[in-house]
Amino acid sequence: MKILFGSPFRAPFDNGRMIAEALRKAGAHVVHFDARNGDVPPKAHDADLSLILKCTRSDEVFRAHPGRRIVIFPDALDRSPHLHDHLQQYDRVLSCNDPGPYTWAEFFPLGWSETLNAVQPRPAPSYPALFCGTNNSPGRLAFVRALKNSLAGALAINGNNWPPELHARPPVYYEDYVILLSRAKVIVNRHESPVGPNLRCFEAPQCAPMIVDKARGVNRIFSPNLLAKCSYENADDALRLIQYLNFAPDEALALRRAQAAATEDFSYERQMAKFVEEETK
Repeated sequence: MKILFGSPFRAPFDNGRMIAEALRKAGAHVVHFDARNGDVPPKAHDADLSLILKCTRSDEVFRAHPGRRIVIFPDALDRSPHLHDHLQQYDRVLSCNDPGPYTWAEFFPLGWSETLNAVQPRPAPSYPALFCGTNNSPGRLAFVRALKNSLAGALAINGNNWPPELHARPPVYYEDYVILLSRAKVIVNRHESPVGPNLRCFEAPQCAPMIVDKARGVNRIFSPNLLAKCSYENADDALRLIQYLNFAPDEALALRRAQAAATEDFSYERQMAKFVEEETK
């Protein structure tokens, strides 16, 4: 199978690069080009299908090629209603968190990669709790503000659009992002919508123990017993979990390992193998 795949791939930790490598391991011939940065793709008129990772700005490239057209949209579709009509032009939409009107592919294309573990040396944890993400909903803002106040400022925040009084730092990416996650004693994950899971569910356990809200879909990754140890209803629940895990390092390590093991079936390699198998039937 020959696949024309458009995505950003400027850095070794980029999702697009890791997905392309996984597709090749699954036996696909991948013509990969940098869709986001406007690179002109090589000729691939004989491609069996065109695959694009979120970069809707490059749609015109794919309209010039025959074969099935598939888009990977890894964000929350329920927060992007303006794209509903646009996405209907594709033969298949692979979304991480909304079966809705789209084709449901089990958590595709989310997944962890051994690349996340490749940063050496591993830093010693220094943040009692860490939250990474954008301030993009009133509920998320209220939760993070309450947790920051309860922890007397000990919650580190990385992301955009946070009020100045929360002292958030700008987001970081690639190697810096992996190092940041590894510096946390506890990673706090709160979904931006009621539908999950988000990518953090798969990234965080490779670096530090994670606590997570009870967004729909998270229970398909983690067992009820595991969720009982790491999920929270509100900021008070989250505070209790953070305090416990900070003072019980053995339990925190056991939790991280259990979460990491639970996400292994959702690696890029395994998910791309499923995708290639589906598309070659």
